[in-house]
Amino acid sequence: EIELCYIPMGGPTPDPRQRIIAFGAAAGLVHPATGYQLCRCLSAVSDLTAAIGKALKTTNNNPDLTAQAAYGALWPKKILHQRD
Repeated sequence: EIELCYIPMGGPTPDPRQRIIAFGAAAGLVHPATGYQLCRCLSAVSDLTAAIGKALKTTNNNPDLTAQAAYGALWPKKILHQRD
């Protein structure tokens, strides 16, 4: 017997054009009441920090490009397709 469960994460993903990089429940990564997908959130930290560090070095500290790189690491197409 297979049991499936759907827990909506609530709200859309953040706008990748903004400079403020949302993370955790603010980014729709973790359900704010249950903590569902906490592991996904924690596992994204290393990719996120690596993307921010690389972008700061390669974009001359451009905040817009750094935020875009951060969102690219946090929400790659594969993850967006899983979410939608």
